Amino acid sequence: MVGPRCSMRPRSDRSCGGVIKHDGQGRRRRARLSPSFILIMIVTMILIITITARFSHQQPMLSLSSSPSSSAQLYRQLIWLGRQNDDNGHYHYTDDDRVPGCVSRVYVACNWMPENESKTGSDRVQPRDRLLYTVRAEDSPLTRGLAKLLTSKLNGKTPEEVLAVDGEELVEHFGLAHSLTPQRTNGFVSMIRHMQRQADEKRRERQRLLRGRKKRLS
Repeated sequence: MVGPRCSMRPRSDRSCGGVIKHDGQGRRRRARLSPSFILIMIVTMILIITITARFSHQQPMLSLSSSPSSSAQLYRQLIWLGRQNDDNGHYHYTDDDRVPGCVSRVYVACNWMPENESKTGSDRVQPRDRLLYTVRAEDSPLTRGLAKLLTSKLNGKTPEEVLAVDGEELVEHFGLAHSLTPQRTNGFVSMIRHMQRQADEKRRERQRLLRGRKKRLS
């Protein structure tokens, strides 16, 4: 009886753009990748690098209505914000500007906003009635990001508007209570209270100036 013929010819199949050849003894050896497959891989890599570079340079906006989908995303946004350069390096911060209750060394200064930078609002509010906060926090980009997030909320407001801010509501509004550690959350609240104390001092300063002006005019 003659059994079925067994072909001893080498066979081949294709896998991942290359050719896998089998010799007569069942051993496998891989041939070189085809030029078309190499070209496709190169184009794909270029596209991935281009898209990644483009998105890495986009500015992740942290606005009052932002709702980061995860704690990791919030941390990335805050760190990015903390690494942005500002024009406050010339300002000399004092010990009175340091925020108490923060583990990191955070300084927040409060001044009247210059007339050319004041925001337009009610006609009853004069340009010099609005506040400008500047921040220095060298220890941690995350802490500096939290401070800048807060100044972006309070800059351009009057002392009365800053004093009316509810710190706990602001923490909930930004979603910080569920994303930050209790220690960092407490530090954020300490920054709010520090800035409100500064706003109250500016309010009292303005009242003294107005009283002095009235006395001179009377």
